[in-house]
Amino acid sequence: MFRHLLCLFLICVTAPAIAAETVATRVADGVYAFIGERGDIAPDNRGRIGNGGFIVGDDGIVVIDTGVSDREGRARLAAIRAVSARPIVLVSGSNVLAVEVHQDSAASPDMMFGAQLEAATLPAPARDTPGLRFTEISPATAALGTFRVELHNTTGSSLNLSSFTLSDSSGQSYALTGTLAAGDRLVLNETDLSWRPIDGARLFLTQGDQYYDGRAVTGRLRGLGPDGLWGYPTGATFGAVNDFEFDQDIVINEIFYNAPNQLPEQWVEIYNRGTKLVDLSGWKFTDGITYEFPAATPVPGELGLPIL
Repeated sequence: MFRHLLCLFLICVTAPAIAAETVATRVADGVYAFIGERGDIAPDNRGRIGNGGFIVGDDGIVVIDTGVSDREGRARLAAIRAVSARPIVLVSGSNVLAVEVHQDSAASPDMMFGAQLEAATLPAPARDTPGLRFTEISPATAALGTFRVELHNTTGSSLNLSSFTLSDSSGQSYALTGTLAAGDRLVLNETDLSWRPIDGARLFLTQGDQYYDGRAVTGRLRGLGPDGLWGYPTGATFGAVNDFEFDQDIVINEIFYNAPNQLPEQWVEIYNRGTKLVDLSGWKFTDGITYEFPAATPVPGELGLPIL
């Protein structure tokens, strides 16, 4: 009798809902988002109620919000590792490690908190070691016959290029020849290479089994900046030092993309964190949204500007 009742009970138990898979959504080159669900924290959403994301840089990954539960944190880590195996790092300078704590339930004052930080000092990135480096790459959308790659000898002596190979992730390769004097630059076009990399392909510089550098081909002109980081030059300068214009005062401060109750409201807030007025005439968004600021769009210091 007891055995039959036990079997009946097991059959009637409803299995708990399974949380949806945590997915990293690519929103820009090297930028990924974790889109949270609406509602309160519950087992079926695994605490995934807030947005987060991560940025894949040349030397590592910076994570924005690890989630509000251990399970979700581990799921986000697995999603990050599906994108890149680069180390998760802190940014140079001060870092803020914020903690979000939620009570057990709306009616309960109970709370439990625990944290553990594991860190290690990484060796200097490859860009700090003299060698043969990529310094400028045309966009994948360059006109036919105009795609170019610039290489720079950052050592203090001449380099024999005959042992170097330039290849891409599709298996195409080009054997370099000749020598490159200290500090000089070598520009190769698609005719020299006899092939043209596609958007998203990665270019590699190797010398035998030794890896020297690797960069992605994207839809925009990219180049190495004076700070040793890659960015978007103001124009092509193949064979010469790249030219950049930086404005660190204008930042994206807030994004409101999914209003509650299916309201159509959406906006992006631009914030001038400096003290001087900045004219955004001619500035534009090119990834994610398409918007160009009209003429005479001044943003005073310490003021936000919503874009509807």
